[in-house]
Amino acid sequence: EKIEAKLVTLGSERDQFERRLADPAVYESPATQRDLTARHAAVTTEMDRLETRWLELTEQLEAAKEKGGSFDPPERGSLVRYDG
Repeated sequence: EKIEAKLVTLGSERDQFERRLADPAVYESPATQRDLTARHAAVTTEMDRLETRWLELTEQLEAAKEKGGSFDPPERGSLVRYDG
């Protein structure tokens, strides 16, 4: 769920950069254009990395389910504490 939430946030950021980059006025300032382009590229790269990781985890979860396992965390309080 954390990856999905981060992807939503990054997607919003990417959309904002794309709207700003669509404004012809941005290109009147080469420094602003370079900054926005670099930030857009960084967000896009991070989204690609997270999407790949999300797909890997989804595949692992599906494989575990097919084998009868689960990646679900144990119920709270189900672990026994040993102070021995």
